[in-house]
Amino acid sequence: MAESPTREQVLIERPDLETYIQDNDANLDIDDYVSKALAQVKRDVEDVKGIKWSRVYDTTNSIYFLDADDEAHNKDRIHNLIILLTVAKAFEDFAINRNDDGIINSTYQAYMTRYDRALDEVKLSVDWDDSGEISEGEEEQTTQVFMGR
Repeated sequence: MAESPTREQVLIERPDLETYIQDNDANLDIDDYVSKALAQVKRDVEDVKGIKWSRVYDTTNSIYFLDADDEAHNKDRIHNLIILLTVAKAFEDFAINRNDDGIINSTYQAYMTRYDRALDEVKLSVDWDDSGEISEGEEEQTTQVFMGR
């Protein structure tokens, strides 16, 4: 499983999130929402960005591809997406549970807008040639490059 953001990292984005999670009837905690968000981010990277997850995340070693300084490519970028979607999904459940179409639903919509924008604008290092490494030319691209024959 991919390295996911921690509970503490999510709470930096939205310190009061646990209040909303505890007050909804979904019986989920932050880690559950992170897992749901990760699954959606994987789908969105593939469906929206057109990039196979295995090209941004090294499934062999269960880590994000490492750069020359042993820092993980994409980790902070993917974590940001997961965190935004985690918060959005928690507010969505709370709004549904409370039948709220006011401020809570607006908060959900605002986080979804931020997530959609972040997904659209994210620059990912992508292993386009499936070599198992991110080479210099594969670093920080915004979208898949389609080549004609």
